[in-house]
Formats: sequence, structure tokens, C-alpha cells
Amino acid sequence: MIEHTFFSPGRFEREANEFAWQLLFDEEACRVEYDNDLGRYVREEGIVELVGYRKN
Repeated sequence: MIEHTFFSPGRFEREANEFAWQLLFDEEACRVEYDNDLGRYVREEGIVELVGYRKN
């Protein structure tokens, strides 16, 4: 991709991870089912690797 475009593959990966976070994060479930414990929520839901992409 680098040879044929001016875009960095890292940028696309980062955007994909941000999208995945927005798609998979359920704020209501985090608040109600996990007592707003984000750490427990992401561990139990299996999205721990995406936590760095959450919007504050």
C-alpha cells in the first residue's frame, strides 16, 4: 500500500480500531451491568485491546 498511495497503513489500522471501539462499546451495559467499571467491562467483553481508542 505504501508503494502505491500516500497513506500509512498505521492510519488505516488506527481508524479501523476506533470504528471497532465505537461499534462494540455499549455505554449503557458498562454503566448498568458493570457498575461503570470500564476495566472489568472490556475484559469480560473481550475488547481490552481497543480501550486505547475510546473517545473521552
